[in-house]
Amino acid sequence: AMCCFTGQANEDWSYTGMIQNEQNIMNDVGDEETTFQRAFINGRVGGVKVEAGRNNASILGGEILSHRADRVKAAYGKDITLAVEGGKLASDTGAKTYVLDEVKDEVVAKTGTSVGEEYYAVSLAGKVGKLGLEAAYIDYKEDSTLKEDNNIWALAANYRFDQDWAVRAAYLQGDVEN
Repeated sequence: AMCCFTGQANEDWSYTGMIQNEQNIMNDVGDEETTFQRAFINGRVGGVKVEAGRNNASILGGEILSHRADRVKAAYGKDITLAVEGGKLASDTGAKTYVLDEVKDEVVAKTGTSVGEEYYAVSLAGKVGKLGLEAAYIDYKEDSTLKEDNNIWALAANYRFDQDWAVRAAYLQGDVEN
Protein backbone atom coordinates (compact mmCIF):
# COMPACT_ATOMS: atom_id res chain seq x y z
CA ALA A 1 0.00 0.00 0.00
CA MET A 2 1.18 3.51 -0.77
CA CYS A 3 0.24 6.77 0.89
CA CYS A 4 1.14 9.97 -0.98
CA PHE A 5 0.95 13.52 0.27
CA THR A 6 1.69 16.89 -1.28
CA GLY A 7 1.73 20.44 -0.05
CA GLN A 8 2.76 23.98 -0.80
CA ALA A 9 5.70 25.45 1.17
CA ASN A 10 5.09 28.90 -0.38
CA GLU A 11 3.88 30.21 -3.74
CA ASP A 12 7.08 29.05 -5.51
CA TRP A 13 7.88 25.75 -3.78
CA SER A 14 5.92 22.52 -3.26
CA TYR A 15 6.76 19.23 -1.57
CA THR A 16 5.75 15.62 -2.21
CA GLY A 17 6.17 12.50 -0.12
CA MET A 18 5.21 8.83 -0.38
CA ILE A 19 5.22 6.12 2.28
CA GLN A 20 5.02 2.49 1.15
CA ASN A 21 4.07 -0.54 3.21
CA GLU A 22 4.83 -4.06 1.98
CA GLN A 23 3.36 -7.16 3.58
CA ASN A 24 3.44 -10.85 2.91
CA ILE A 25 -0.17 -11.91 3.27
CA MET A 26 0.80 -15.55 2.70
CA ASN A 27 2.03 -16.01 6.28
CA ASP A 28 1.31 -14.86 9.83
CA VAL A 29 4.87 -13.86 10.67
CA GLY A 30 4.31 -10.10 10.59
CA ASP A 31 7.32 -9.45 8.35
CA GLU A 32 5.92 -6.22 6.96
CA GLU A 33 8.06 -3.21 6.17
CA THR A 34 7.18 0.48 5.88
CA THR A 35 9.59 2.78 4.05
CA PHE A 36 9.73 6.39 2.87
CA GLN A 37 9.94 6.01 -0.92
CA ARG A 38 9.64 9.63 -2.10
CA ALA A 39 10.46 12.95 -0.46
CA PHE A 40 11.25 15.88 -2.73
CA ILE A 41 10.65 19.57 -3.35
CA ASN A 42 9.91 21.43 -6.60
CA GLY A 43 10.31 25.11 -7.23
CA ARG A 44 11.95 27.87 -9.22
CA VAL A 45 15.07 29.91 -8.68
CA GLY A 46 14.71 32.71 -11.20
CA GLY A 47 14.01 31.02 -14.53
CA VAL A 48 15.48 27.68 -13.45
CA LYS A 49 13.12 24.87 -12.41
CA VAL A 50 14.66 22.89 -9.52
CA GLU A 51 13.76 19.48 -8.10
CA ALA A 52 15.67 18.12 -5.11
CA GLY A 53 15.28 15.03 -2.93
CA ARG A 54 14.31 11.38 -3.47
CA ASN A 55 12.19 10.85 -6.56
CA ASN A 56 12.13 8.76 -9.73
CA ALA A 57 14.89 9.73 -12.18
CA SER A 58 13.86 9.16 -15.79
CA ILE A 59 16.44 9.98 -18.45
CA LEU A 60 15.61 9.85 -22.16
CA GLY A 61 12.06 8.71 -21.41
CA GLY A 62 13.36 5.95 -19.13
CA GLU A 63 15.36 4.30 -21.91
CA ILE A 64 18.69 5.08 -20.21
CA LEU A 65 17.59 5.28 -16.61
CA SER A 66 14.33 4.93 -14.72
CA HIS A 67 15.05 4.43 -11.05
CA ARG A 68 14.51 6.05 -7.67
CA ALA A 69 17.38 8.45 -6.90
CA ASP A 70 18.50 10.99 -4.32
CA ARG A 71 19.22 13.86 -6.69
CA VAL A 72 19.17 17.50 -7.66
CA LYS A 73 17.86 18.46 -11.10
CA ALA A 74 17.91 21.92 -12.66
CA ALA A 75 16.12 22.65 -15.96
CA TYR A 76 16.00 25.88 -17.95
CA GLY A 77 13.88 26.74 -20.96
CA LYS A 78 10.37 26.40 -22.29
CA ASP A 79 10.44 25.37 -25.97
CA ILE A 80 14.04 24.17 -25.76
CA THR A 81 15.02 22.76 -22.36
CA LEU A 82 18.51 22.25 -20.99
CA ALA A 83 18.52 19.96 -17.94
CA VAL A 84 21.40 19.04 -15.65
CA GLU A 85 21.09 16.54 -12.82
CA GLY A 86 23.16 14.47 -10.51
CA GLY A 87 22.78 12.25 -7.53
CA LYS A 88 23.00 8.77 -6.13
CA LEU A 89 20.76 5.92 -7.20
CA ALA A 90 18.65 4.73 -4.30
CA SER A 91 19.40 1.21 -3.17
CA ASP A 92 16.85 -1.55 -3.58
CA THR A 93 18.52 -3.37 -0.70
CA GLY A 94 15.52 -2.91 1.59
CA ALA A 95 12.95 -3.75 -1.06
CA LYS A 96 11.52 -7.23 -0.76
CA THR A 97 9.72 -9.44 -3.22
CA TYR A 98 8.07 -12.65 -2.19
CA VAL A 99 8.79 -15.81 -4.13
CA LEU A 100 7.92 -19.46 -3.74
CA ASP A 101 10.85 -21.54 -2.51
CA GLU A 102 10.03 -24.84 -4.21
CA VAL A 103 12.47 -26.81 -2.05
CA LYS A 104 10.94 -25.61 1.22
CA ASP A 105 7.46 -25.33 -0.35
CA GLU A 106 6.88 -21.94 1.27
CA VAL A 107 6.86 -18.27 0.35
CA VAL A 108 10.07 -16.46 1.32
CA ALA A 109 11.23 -12.85 1.14
CA LYS A 110 13.93 -12.09 -1.42
CA THR A 111 15.91 -8.89 -0.88
CA GLY A 112 17.01 -6.83 -3.91
CA THR A 113 20.33 -5.16 -4.63
CA SER A 114 21.52 -1.71 -5.62
CA VAL A 115 21.59 -0.98 -9.36
CA GLY A 116 24.50 1.46 -9.16
CA GLU A 117 26.02 4.44 -7.41
CA GLU A 118 26.29 8.07 -8.51
CA TYR A 119 25.21 9.44 -11.84
CA TYR A 120 25.46 12.78 -13.60
CA ALA A 121 23.40 13.70 -16.65
CA VAL A 122 22.78 16.54 -19.07
CA SER A 123 20.08 16.69 -21.73
CA LEU A 124 18.83 19.10 -24.37
CA ALA A 125 15.27 18.67 -25.62
CA GLY A 126 12.87 20.63 -27.81
CA LYS A 127 9.87 20.45 -30.10
CA VAL A 128 9.25 21.56 -33.65
CA GLY A 129 5.52 21.22 -34.22
CA LYS A 130 4.65 17.56 -33.59
CA LEU A 131 8.31 16.45 -33.72
CA GLY A 132 10.23 16.17 -30.45
CA LEU A 133 14.03 15.86 -30.35
CA GLU A 134 16.34 15.06 -27.43
CA ALA A 135 20.06 14.53 -26.87
CA ALA A 136 21.41 13.20 -23.57
CA TYR A 137 24.65 12.21 -21.90
CA ILE A 138 24.91 10.26 -18.65
CA ASP A 139 27.96 9.36 -16.59
CA TYR A 140 26.83 6.32 -14.61
CA LYS A 141 29.17 5.09 -11.86
CA GLU A 142 29.53 1.44 -10.80
CA ASP A 143 26.72 -0.18 -12.80
CA SER A 144 25.89 -3.36 -10.87
CA THR A 145 25.03 -5.29 -14.04
CA LEU A 146 28.15 -4.29 -16.00
CA LYS A 147 30.41 -4.21 -12.90
CA GLU A 148 32.02 -0.96 -14.08
CA ASP A 149 31.35 2.70 -14.93
CA ASN A 150 29.34 3.48 -18.06
CA ASN A 151 29.11 6.70 -20.06
CA ILE A 152 26.14 6.81 -22.44
CA TRP A 153 25.37 9.20 -25.30
CA ALA A 154 21.87 9.14 -26.74
CA LEU A 155 19.71 10.79 -29.39
CA ALA A 156 15.94 10.42 -29.61
CA ALA A 157 13.12 11.65 -31.81
CA ASN A 158 9.40 11.24 -31.43
CA TYR A 159 6.47 12.25 -33.59
CA ARG A 160 3.02 12.71 -32.05
CA PHE A 161 0.24 12.03 -34.56
CA ASP A 162 -2.50 13.02 -32.11
CA GLN A 163 -3.25 12.82 -28.39
CA ASP A 164 -3.28 9.00 -28.39
CA TRP A 165 -0.68 8.00 -31.01
CA ALA A 166 3.04 8.65 -31.25
CA VAL A 167 6.16 6.92 -32.55
CA ARG A 168 9.63 7.16 -30.98
CA ALA A 169 13.11 6.14 -32.04
CA ALA A 170 16.33 6.37 -30.04
CA TYR A 171 20.02 5.66 -30.56
CA LEU A 172 22.17 4.92 -27.50
CA GLN A 173 25.95 4.46 -27.43
CA GLY A 174 27.76 3.39 -24.27
CA ASP A 175 31.49 3.08 -23.69
CA VAL A 176 31.23 -0.45 -22.26
CA GLU A 177 31.25 -3.37 -24.69
CA ASN A 178 29.37 -6.54 -23.75
